[in-house]
Amino acid sequence: MAIFETDGVPWKQFTVWGGTDDKCWLSISTKGLLLNFLPAFLKENRHRLIQWHYLFEPGCLVRFASADPEAVFESASRLAASLSQSFLRADLSKAGADDDTGEDYHDETDFYETMERFRLNIAFLQANGELSLSGFEDGVVVGQRRSLLWKVVHLVMNQYGVHQSMDEALILSMIFQARVHMMFDKKDLQASTLFSDLPALEGADHSRRG
Repeated sequence: MAIFETDGVPWKQFTVWGGTDDKCWLSISTKGLLLNFLPAFLKENRHRLIQWHYLFEPGCLVRFASADPEAVFESASRLAASLSQSFLRADLSKAGADDDTGEDYHDETDFYETMERFRLNIAFLQANGELSLSGFEDGVVVGQRRSLLWKVVHLVMNQYGVHQSMDEALILSMIFQARVHMMFDKKDLQASTLFSDLPALEGADHSRRG
């Protein structure tokens, strides 16, 4: 696999996670990263970013293309420290593994089969991340965040041809809700704080288009 590039600019990656002690690797403050680190990181670096996205693996993995990656790394490291978070210039979920690539992000065309399809997914990850973060802005209540999540799931399923009149749509929605309820059954504090009223989804009306 080659290092992924956008307009000739190589992609880099870093991970931020809860606490300054390596033993805190599993103590991920997902809500804190969504509310504090990511908005601050974007505010400070948006002008430097050509493309970017984030994932929770379970730490906050940020991948980006920038003509000034050192400035982005410096900013992210400083912001993480100011929030008492750990920082690593690598995908920590793969650190030490055979496919550990350090700070370089390699393309995933082996899975997506074509570079065009992989780039479409990259664009989707950034757009969906921007939408997700908008659900954590000041004034957005949990119910609105829940509805936003459910709407996104509905639209993704719809674009794959799995619409509400099909049995598959019901099955997938049940799987989705079962996954969420499983987190609650495990007393997952992240789920309870992010989507504390998610069980109400069953009676919600998400049939409107758009």
